[in-house]
Amino acid sequence: MTATLPYLEFQTAIARHQQPLAQLPKDEQLAIRRDAARQWQLEDRILKAPEALRCPADPACVAQALETIRARYADRGSYLADLAANGLDEVLLKEALARELRVEAVLALVVGNVPKVTIQDAEIFYWQHRARFEIGEARQARHILITINESLPDNRRTEVLARINAIAASLATDPTTFADQALRHSECPTALSGGELGWVARGQLYPELDVALFGMQAGQISTALESPLGFHLLYCEAVREAGVHDFAEVADKLVESLQKRRDKQAQTEWLKAL
Repeated sequence: MTATLPYLEFQTAIARHQQPLAQLPKDEQLAIRRDAARQWQLEDRILKAPEALRCPADPACVAQALETIRARYADRGSYLADLAANGLDEVLLKEALARELRVEAVLALVVGNVPKVTIQDAEIFYWQHRARFEIGEARQARHILITINESLPDNRRTEVLARINAIAASLATDPTTFADQALRHSECPTALSGGELGWVARGQLYPELDVALFGMQAGQISTALESPLGFHLLYCEAVREAGVHDFAEVADKLVESLQKRRDKQAQTEWLKAL
């Protein structure tokens, strides 16, 4: 019985397009329905496998999953209306969630006997693939932008240059106020976070800004820099030189990643045998 198929169609549409199925173009709707049907058939095979007999749906887990979905809505009316718009009602949703949890439980059971990745396994992988753990040179930066617009008196090029130079002069006496100055003066959306650009790698900024930033040391503020957007001030907060992550830095995530790969491989082999 494929009564719960609309749930998979809904999930697929949201995952791919962040939109319900009905709001998508017809050709995309057909593609999603086709892929959801394939997924449903695969899940059906999983639930007919002998292992599935050991994985009944836990009513408490189903109830918790159902409540999590209900909590996304302001009221019960909008919740039920959304279900109906996606070809579901609460009974079918509950059935779909139970099915989903059973499939997850079966796949978890399949990997139950898969050998665990050890720290030694991870270290061997690290040294065999050390190039994967290289890190590029980067600068942690903030900026202030004032745009040029000749149709606005305060944003003509000469006025903008004068304004950005005045801000630079103020910062020269107290660089620690850069975030405050960005919040007050910058015309970039990053102003709301004090002009924060985060860690910037080479080539991410306009060439004029890139050259300047990667010639700076931590704590330095640039002179006025012009880009196609207008005039900028850059603040280099920290420098990260190119290098390689130490094994200790990546060990935990590497063990987790390798375990997921090993589990996925085991699940794939099991599914092929169905």
